[in-house]
Amino acid sequence: YLRLDAEKFFLLTGEAMCCREKCRLSWLEPSDWEKAMLLVWESFLASEGKIYKEEGIKRFSEFITSKRLKEEFLRGECKVMAAYLEDRIVGIGSTRHINQLSLLFVDKDMQRQGIGRAILERLCAYLKEEASQTQMRLMAAPGAEGFYRKNGFFDLTKELETDGIRVTIMGKYL
Repeated sequence: YLRLDAEKFFLLTGEAMCCREKCRLSWLEPSDWEKAMLLVWESFLASEGKIYKEEGIKRFSEFITSKRLKEEFLRGECKVMAAYLEDRIVGIGSTRHINQLSLLFVDKDMQRQGIGRAILERLCAYLKEEASQTQMRLMAAPGAEGFYRKNGFFDLTKELETDGIRVTIMGKYL
């Protein structure tokens, strides 16, 4: 059994490793879209779903199940990085509108193992190196701001609420 460090693995395969080298990161395949959105929904319900109003939960559900979002993904306008543990998706992150982090969710049983950070780092590297972007923006859910601050993001606004969804707009220079 050959054990590779994460950098060598990425150079050889084009995929990154995370979660103490147990997970692999790669761009989501279209055939995995439904599995990824199910992970997002279950993770959302376990966290933000507990604090959002019914209107916010409904809006989020409409967003992740929208035909428009899937079509953006299929056209390459919504880039989705997935963390796989064997064949199971345990985390996803996506960018839309060129430099906006749109979704970052990790399976509730796999959190605090570096998966979210690894996905975020890979998406930032993609934006900087391949999309020639100089910054990333995001809308952080309540309670997630600390995670993003630890990863170099800063607040651009105070917490806002629209259609029952509460967020703090944050940014980072790449």
